[in-house]
Amino acid sequence: MKKLFVVVGVLSSVFGADAYADVVFDAQEAFRIAGQVCSGISDEIKQVANMSKVNTAVTAVGTVAGGGALAVGISKSQVDKQIEQLEQQLSQAGCTDADNVLGMSNEQFFNGCMPYLAEIAQLTQLQEKSENLGNWRTGLLAGAGATHIASAVMSGINVNQSDLTQHIIACNNAIKLLEQEKQKLQVVGVNPYENPIRGKIDNALGNCMALDVADVDKIENREKWVLGASVVGGTAAVVGVATSATAIADAVRDDKQKAKNLNTTANVMAGVSTVGSGVATGFNVSIVTLTKKMIGQAERCEQVFGQ
Repeated sequence: MKKLFVVVGVLSSVFGADAYADVVFDAQEAFRIAGQVCSGISDEIKQVANMSKVNTAVTAVGTVAGGGALAVGISKSQVDKQIEQLEQQLSQAGCTDADNVLGMSNEQFFNGCMPYLAEIAQLTQLQEKSENLGNWRTGLLAGAGATHIASAVMSGINVNQSDLTQHIIACNNAIKLLEQEKQKLQVVGVNPYENPIRGKIDNALGNCMALDVADVDKIENREKWVLGASVVGGTAAVVGVATSATAIADAVRDDKQKAKNLNTTANVMAGVSTVGSGVATGFNVSIVTLTKKMIGQAERCEQVFGQ
């Protein structure tokens, strides 16, 4: 300990008391400024995280809605296939159309359609079921489209983090200045036991160097993927709604091939919408995970200056 005081005394005499005091003062000011500059970063990252959490929930709902629309659409296709088979079976007896049946004489009915009453009843039920499934698919696609629009809006807000980038760069520069001040303190012989500023700077250097602008770039890139997936999924959902509604329209229903093609297109659009929601959800989850790490780093840095 005596040796330490001797060294300090020699250095103080070499540099002078005024120079020694100036170095300590400059270090204290640099520490104070760094505290101000690095303050609030965690709150900014939390805003990004909260938006991504909400977006995760929204796109998850979109995935369910799109998946539901696809499942309903597939069920409709299966029902339509049953309808087609029944219609082929009944067409030979002229019992496919309800109006035809009602216009038959008793003799025509008993001789022609009586044996097919069960099939006629089943056909009516299947036609009603097909129409209901088509309406459900249209509604689910509309819901999926709404989630894609909401997701696109939120990811569009989050995709530009230039303010956060500048804030972290400013904090990093302030920490680099502290590193220079530490070297000056070492030159004049200030140690953590003699003056607390040296220990505070060491603590700041240990806890604030982890803040990385590259992490903000990762957030922006992932938000671009969310935005792109939402736009693609939203477009597919909108097209799917129009196609699904057209497929069950009275004017189209009699044209079996056209209705079949429209149903297939609507199902494909439901699939694209579902994939888009799934991709957006995945990237939103990764953003939440990344921001959680960044928030921890920023809070540890801010706590140093709050001591």
